[in-house]
Amino acid sequence: MSGIGHQWTGAFGEVIDLTPDGPSSLRLTNDPPVEGLSWPEELEWVRTHTTRHGQRYLGGRIPARDAFFAVIAGTGPTDWLAARTRFVRSLRPGHVGTWRVTNQADGSYRELRARFTPGPALFAKDPSASGRELIRVPLVADDPWWRGPLITREFGQAETDVDFFADADSESPTAVLQLMSSFTAATAAISNPGDVPAWMVAHVRGPVDGFSVGVGSSVVAGAVEIPENRTLTVNFGERVVLWDDGTPVPYAALTAADFAAVPPGETVPLSVQMAGTGTVLVELSPCYFEAF
Repeated sequence: MSGIGHQWTGAFGEVIDLTPDGPSSLRLTNDPPVEGLSWPEELEWVRTHTTRHGQRYLGGRIPARDAFFAVIAGTGPTDWLAARTRFVRSLRPGHVGTWRVTNQADGSYRELRARFTPGPALFAKDPSASGRELIRVPLVADDPWWRGPLITREFGQAETDVDFFADADSESPTAVLQLMSSFTAATAAISNPGDVPAWMVAHVRGPVDGFSVGVGSSVVAGAVEIPENRTLTVNFGERVVLWDDGTPVPYAALTAADFAAVPPGETVPLSVQMAGTGTVLVELSPCYFEAF
């Protein structure tokens, strides 16, 4: 794992550097072997026939990912206890931590969010005497993907006073304003560099009287009034629209509910419109099979 940095953010948010060749008194070791950096398991669905050879692949799904790493705590009797106490406090059953793997050559990284699933601690030697302790960290990632840095696009009211999609016969047409931030509705796009389809999350901040956001012609829209200082979140993966206090927006309040994903390895046009002077922040978290 030369040239690869490891970092653990635990139950209380403390970031702990575990780089194997670093100077820290907490260091990740590959003995016992590290698990979870490579391809996840796939559960396949197949069909067989009594009179035909072989089988037919129908598809599959990726279940929760098992992961594991071990940490050496301490470089001697003087720092062992402080080091192990610091790390063990970051581990809590049922709490999700973040394992970050960084390519030290270019600084790129991917992260896996995983729960600590403790087992019995085994001591071959008294760590207080040797000043070194091997701490095993078994994990389960309910979301099995390694995720790259969050991709964001932010849009605000267009600077030009133009009525878009207005009724030509209306004396006082309601302007549906294009949104931009070095983009226009015609050129706004988002890329998914990941290995699997990724789902956007859009945060619509008021004041607006209606919105439409999505991928190409697949949009989620509604004539929903969002006051100033309030936010409405469209979660495409969960297929829900929520106020900032967690209250759901019923589907009946939406004029369109086509929750589409961004295909892997593609750049797709974004459709972002609103009636008002608020902003829209679009986020995309690319998902990868592996940590590198």
